Amino acid sequence: MNHKWMIGCVLISSSVALTVSASFEKTWDDTPNQVWAGADLWANRLQDWRVENGRLECVPNRNLPLRALYLLDQDLSGNGVAFEMSVEIGRIESEISNQPDGAAGFLLGVGNGKMDYRAAALIHQTPGAGAGLFVGINHLGRTFIHDNETGLYFETDPLAMDMQKPSGFEFKTVTLSCSAMKSSSTEWKISVRAKDGTGAVISKISALVPAERLLGNVALTADPGLQRKSIAHYGFNHWKGSGERLVSHEDRTLGPVIGTQYTISRRTLKMSAQMAPLPESRRQGATLEIKEESEWKTIATADVDPSSYTAVFHVTNWDDTRAVTYRVTAPKSIEGEQSWSGTLRSNPREKQEFVVAGFTGNHNLSRSVSAGGRYTKDRKGDWIKGTWFPHADLSTNVVAQEPDLLFFSGDQVYESASPSFPDGRARELDYLYKWYLYLWAFRDLTCDIPTVCIPDDHDVFQGNLWGQGGRAAKRQNDGGYTAPADFVRMVEHTQTSNLPDPVDPDPVHQGIGVYFTALNWGSMSFAVLEDRKFKVGPDSKEARSGDPDQMILLGERQLDFIEDWTRDWSDGATMKASLTATVFSQLHTWRTKGGGIEQDPDTNGWPIPGRNKALKALRKGFTLMIGGDQHLATTAQHGVDDWGDSGWSICVPSIANYFPRSWKPIKTGQNRTPGMTKDMGDFLDGWGNKVTLHAVANPGGEPSAHEPAGLHDRMPGYGIIRFNPSTRKIEMSNWPRYATTGNGNPYPGWPVTIDQTDNYGRKAVAHLPTIKVTGKQNPVIKVIDESTGEWIYALRINGSTFQPKVFKKGTYTVEVDGKSFKGLKAGKLNDPAVIEVKF
Repeated sequence: MNHKWMIGCVLISSSVALTVSASFEKTWDDTPNQVWAGADLWANRLQDWRVENGRLECVPNRNLPLRALYLLDQDLSGNGVAFEMSVEIGRIESEISNQPDGAAGFLLGVGNGKMDYRAAALIHQTPGAGAGLFVGINHLGRTFIHDNETGLYFETDPLAMDMQKPSGFEFKTVTLSCSAMKSSSTEWKISVRAKDGTGAVISKISALVPAERLLGNVALTADPGLQRKSIAHYGFNHWKGSGERLVSHEDRTLGPVIGTQYTISRRTLKMSAQMAPLPESRRQGATLEIKEESEWKTIATADVDPSSYTAVFHVTNWDDTRAVTYRVTAPKSIEGEQSWSGTLRSNPREKQEFVVAGFTGNHNLSRSVSAGGRYTKDRKGDWIKGTWFPHADLSTNVVAQEPDLLFFSGDQVYESASPSFPDGRARELDYLYKWYLYLWAFRDLTCDIPTVCIPDDHDVFQGNLWGQGGRAAKRQNDGGYTAPADFVRMVEHTQTSNLPDPVDPDPVHQGIGVYFTALNWGSMSFAVLEDRKFKVGPDSKEARSGDPDQMILLGERQLDFIEDWTRDWSDGATMKASLTATVFSQLHTWRTKGGGIEQDPDTNGWPIPGRNKALKALRKGFTLMIGGDQHLATTAQHGVDDWGDSGWSICVPSIANYFPRSWKPIKTGQNRTPGMTKDMGDFLDGWGNKVTLHAVANPGGEPSAHEPAGLHDRMPGYGIIRFNPSTRKIEMSNWPRYATTGNGNPYPGWPVTIDQTDNYGRKAVAHLPTIKVTGKQNPVIKVIDESTGEWIYALRINGSTFQPKVFKKGTYTVEVDGKSFKGLKAGKLNDPAVIEVKF
């Protein structure tokens, strides 16, 4: 699929790299003041760079080393023997100081030609393998060439430095130029010079470097120096480059449309288009077009939200019987600017299988290279092995599974490490910086495949989240949100605004919105739930009260929604699944100091009364439960009053994992079936909830034999759930990220296959008469207890015959596609009576 379209109808293909020898010039003379540097540039971090008064400025809010702004559409990969670059560098008068450690210039050869250009574009702050050569001028006016793999430039001796301080030098505006030429089969000579505003050379230096060091990305870089109260800020303009070593890649841009996510449900299309931080003058009138024959037709317009920078398109009466190509164009696009394209799929209602791909936990870097909150002397990492972004192996393998729906269950963003620390001084931009990385990695999937993406705790910059109905909290354990409500609303808008409209849209405390909703697609009906927002905090007065009615998990509003949803089988729904941040038991075994199982209130095994209400509600629709968050892939059946009396769940593995968990119970599992290991079977989880484990992907076993081991040995991957509407079978598998169908196997223990009806595993006390239907296949049957008026369950049966089970003796009403049969007595198991229902 071609995902980028050049304004002016020139097609740019994302599947074929267009590479030519190049020259370039980047200027910001006519660019309005804005945070975004441009579609051909990637800034580390977003908030550290801005366009101001006709130039690009690097303005970090701390003394953070090695800020970098990467050129995306050019790199050093050609076969030529020379290249040159230059840039104007100026100080920011109001902020600069006599900072001897400050420096600015270029990064060359970042990634050594061994990394995906997107991965190499994350390299900053931490020195180490792949970190390139820093070629620049320091605040004293001395040019230098520094090997950034050995350490930061002020830590270690440079390869070369002009040791003579220019006489009378005051850093105002200089032109820094760099040229490189191949001097032998193994070495290149780099020459650097700086000129002042009059054109006089104030400093120059040269050095020989290994030839392989001049392969990879190039960037502008600025280092504010070590003094915390005296930060050196720099401005840049007229960045030029040329030479046969330099190669142009016209398809490598990002923005102004960063990516799209969409859903189609009940013939309503919702799409969110994430924009770069556009200036106010460019926020009115983003367009969504579809291609009909050879012409583009506008079907919706939307303004860009000023806080989240999203444009949300809402199209009713959508014809979902056909697939069409679409494109989204930012407001007031200019010549040469790209729109973003994808496919709006046709409804897969007739497919033999409906496939869900599940994800959670999107770490991008290993700990060795993720950027901490401040400079740490001697810190060094391996960027080549330690950069997991952009997860191309995982994306490729997921595509081979041919999913019909993508589900990202949370922690698309990690605030603390991936790639940098949480920046409370620029929280919104810091979030967007990390959110853009999620989109950059997965946008080639989400532009074509309907997507459900819901935020979890780290997305809203919390270690754990017990939302307590949206109230504000100083301590997260008290229940509530520690970040400002405006920030929470922004995060939720970026991630969930493509979902069908919420079924109960009233906001919670602080005006924070809700997004729990129903999604019908293909033969499936999904309940998208918020299992964090209403949950009681473990240290709250409500939790301390011991009152079961105050031990809230989903809350009454969502429970009411589930009651309605479980009996709604309209729009051809044949099977149901819930989509939550995590699953309804503690399926890991942290150890206390005494060797027991530690209780983890971050799981949905707590609070127990709320957990049991959720399970009892969901099982009424024979609902499979899909979740993530636990950093441990599992498949289990849950119980309330007895083992296995409720639904099954699959917890998908992390995309990448810092904090691996395990299921290593103290006691051997009970009631194991043949072939089950001792850690499978019936257990009480850390909270005493009944749960039956059927598969788990524990880390710590045999090494995966896949590099980097620090990624693959922690059991990362993705989940695949296959629903068969004809047989009503559900196949669950958790896959390593390096494997896919036809090219590898799921983790041991999978696949696990169940019947739809296994999701209400409660044992029958009695049966009602068998319902035998003629004139209609697969009707919906609902069972109501006449003594209480309670809906017991609802199910679209498979075929024309069904004998309802009930869980106490008594009198019941059965509805068969609207036809009601009252006063049916349940007094024994396997009642031989038959009721004929004709349509």
